Amino acid sequence: MDENLRAASEQGNVERLYELIRQDPDVLESINNQRFAHTPLHEAASRGHTMFMLEVMRLMPSFGTKLNPDGFSPIHLALQSPDDRTLTILQLIRANGDVIRVKGRMGMTALHWVAQSGDINLLAKFLKACPESIEDLTDKFETALHVAVKNQKVDAVKVIVGWLKYGSLYYSLDLKKNVRNFEGKTALDVLDEQQGQMDPDIAGKIRKVLRNAGVKKAGHSLAGSSRLSNRLISTIGTWRLWFYHLEIMTDDVRNALLVVAVLIATATYQVGLNPSDALLHPKNSGSSDFPLSLNHILLNLSIMIIAALLPPEPSTLRIVLALTLLYMGLSYTVSVTVIIPRLMSKIVAVICLLITSTYHIVFMIVIHVGKGLQNNSEGLVELTEN
Repeated sequence: MDENLRAASEQGNVERLYELIRQDPDVLESINNQRFAHTPLHEAASRGHTMFMLEVMRLMPSFGTKLNPDGFSPIHLALQSPDDRTLTILQLIRANGDVIRVKGRMGMTALHWVAQSGDINLLAKFLKACPESIEDLTDKFETALHVAVKNQKVDAVKVIVGWLKYGSLYYSLDLKKNVRNFEGKTALDVLDEQQGQMDPDIAGKIRKVLRNAGVKKAGHSLAGSSRLSNRLISTIGTWRLWFYHLEIMTDDVRNALLVVAVLIATATYQVGLNPSDALLHPKNSGSSDFPLSLNHILLNLSIMIIAALLPPEPSTLRIVLALTLLYMGLSYTVSVTVIIPRLMSKIVAVICLLITSTYHIVFMIVIHVGKGLQNNSEGLVELTEN
């Protein structure tokens, strides 16, 4: 960087900046063309010259994501400053929230840095400004949660765990609590590994927060895991594949299928309870059996699809909704057997109810007791991603 420009950056002198630009209109562009450079934005951010920083950020937005020769971006330098640079940092992420996701040395983002320092106010601000930053990993495949646990930052762990729930609910993010680092360890494994070096009280508080949030141990290292092909051949059964597909389904697809299933259920329910005279009193004695039987089958299929597409969490609410759907199918069948005189239609309706009831019972058992099947699907998702 030109010495005159460096001096203006150190002083935060905006007027001097524009004098230099008038002398050489490409003064900033010449810096931008360098792969790694200590830019005026780096200097201003590290020194807390907020207005100068914002002026440079507006003139050359790419400086916000550029790394200097030491592997740090402007926000990294601001976070490392011994002086309080909170105002400067907040204005920087207000100008461009994506700077939070810039990976510096060792793949550390600004979020990893504040998780390491335990600054929960900046941590919360970063998560709100850039919700997706919680998914970023270091070169060791560590999340901000790993970093907070490793550095014994109890409050930071609480903030991150709270965001894992909040972000999933309000920002439709597919956030995972049991991400493994390059050693195949979750945040709970990291805690166990460093427990001997921690204050027992701090370790106990962190463990309680992690367990309440549903964070689990990895169970095995990545080095000991079998090949994907073997896992697919030997361990993936019908139920696991079913849960796997539900796990990877996007919200848009899930919502679209729910709308279609609800429309089918509504239409078939009305037809079954209010059949036309042509179906109740056909000219041909057997002509009403097939359409009414098909109607029963479609209704029960749509009920089963709705139950499967219900939001996975919380599981208690899902079970209550599944029971409600089952009761709807039961009331429909009882009503149909009274209203419709056709014997075959009654038999089909009862058979459909039995199949639907069995499906719901098995489905609720899997949700409530067989949670391991869904965990296996999560393992498959992690394995395919790795």
